Amino acid sequence: MIGVTTHVLAARTVRHTVSDMSAPAIRIVAHRGDSAHAPENTLPALAAAVRAKADAVEFDVRLSRDGIPVVGHDANLMRFGGSRKAVAQQTAKELAAADVGTWLHRRFAGVGLPSLDQWLQTAPKKIKLCLELKPTRSDCECLVRTTVRMLQRHRAIERTALLCFQANPLRLAHRLEPRLRLVRNVEPVPRHITRWLRGQPPLIAVDADINRLTPAQADRLRESGVEVWCWTCTTSAHVRQAVACGCTAIIANDPTWARRLVAKAYA
Repeated sequence: MIGVTTHVLAARTVRHTVSDMSAPAIRIVAHRGDSAHAPENTLPALAAAVRAKADAVEFDVRLSRDGIPVVGHDANLMRFGGSRKAVAQQTAKELAAADVGTWLHRRFAGVGLPSLDQWLQTAPKKIKLCLELKPTRSDCECLVRTTVRMLQRHRAIERTALLCFQANPLRLAHRLEPRLRLVRNVEPVPRHITRWLRGQPPLIAVDADINRLTPAQADRLRESGVEVWCWTCTTSAHVRQAVACGCTAIIANDPTWARRLVAKAYA
């Protein structure tokens, strides 16, 4: 899916989908930006991922109360010292003014949630985008439609993969914009992979929890014609498992660390 800067051979033969975003190597994806060195899903985290030369940046998108796509993972801001009030109940302006950075370090004081528009304006064209949809029961269609329109407006379709834990948002996105690369997040990998894939929209990859992914499962996914990605690698054991499973994309909080361990695995 993503441009290659880590030029290493896969641990096993990998059959890739036909896509200009596919390549026979492991790509390093910065999880919510370089969230090891900056507050996750913020513009400083995006900038840090670019400096770390990540192949791609993964980030989450939700809708604000006023229907604007904003970048953020959680349903509320409690984890960052904020309120219990849902993101969906706050305006984009209120979310931009929230402080989601001080919890990590005082130099990030005042950093708020960016809008998707700001994120796309800021992200250099050279970095690929892994956009994970975070719909609620009430806003799924609106989230998908506004996100696709925003990607089209910024001419970012070709460099974006759309991720989701649900099939229906991806299915709608495919109807609206067939050029989008679709990736299904799973936890765990379904037991009957071939039958499960028949019920999915056209996927380029399955993104699996590295704690629950096995080489046998990865082989079956590839045999069914999809790439295998994994989330979230936070330990050296995770990276070794990703290599053993032949993953073509590793999502990690610290892209520099992950790249170093991948290179070490093939030294």
